[in-house]
Amino acid sequence: MKQVYPGTSDIPFDEESSQVLDASSKFHSRIFPDWQSQSEIEVSQQQDEQFKAKSYHCKRLISEKKIELLHPNEIFDITSTSMNIFGSGDWSCVQQGGIGDCHFISSLICMKYIEDGTGKSILKDKIYPQDENGNAMYNPNGQYQLKIHVNGEWRMSEIDDQLPCYRFNGDHKPGQLGCSHSVNNGELWVSLIEKGYLNVVGDGYDSDQVRGSDALFGLCRFIPDVVFDAPMIFESDKEFKKLERRLRNNEII
Repeated sequence: MKQVYPGTSDIPFDEESSQVLDASSKFHSRIFPDWQSQSEIEVSQQQDEQFKAKSYHCKRLISEKKIELLHPNEIFDITSTSMNIFGSGDWSCVQQGGIGDCHFISSLICMKYIEDGTGKSILKDKIYPQDENGNAMYNPNGQYQLKIHVNGEWRMSEIDDQLPCYRFNGDHKPGQLGCSHSVNNGELWVSLIEKGYLNVVGDGYDSDQVRGSDALFGLCRFIPDVVFDAPMIFESDKEFKKLERRLRNNEII
């Protein structure tokens, strides 16, 4: 006979941990399922049937900044074949928009800088659909998925490609994006990662004070090492040597 102690469970650990992860998929009144080994999303050329994700908060931007939500082909003055996710842009192409997430954008720039310098995939492997070589692809029907680590598991944040854009009189292209974006025409990685991330951790485009350290862990599982600026515990030489050592080992973002 198996003895079960008070306060413990007789459910096998693997089964119990799976139940905990499943239960933690539900937050912000939405469900973010765990990421499967392979995303099933594929590129669709059906632009007349644009994918529409579930409700995404954008009330503050629309009311305060006169924003409208547009698809990339309504924003950029280029053909769909010229659209791309990761083009030739590097960390310096990132420009913040009207959302209060400067800490997140700073972290995004740092991750892109490290990715370009080391050749290791930090951001490029997080956006789907992808081709057979693992490169994120532009999807004309607007459906995308972001792979993000939250609540103990890699999870899926599904979004469409509608992006906030300042209103113009008439058909004025390229439009001025109200969200964070790449300065390169038709390059979407900055805007899509921001939208997918805020979908999980914040209140969509109405988010404010998004923590950059959480973004580092959520997108690359890099655990921030906080340095407390307190004289009683701070040793300048020791901290500087630690930074030097970790910088040489590519351990600093």
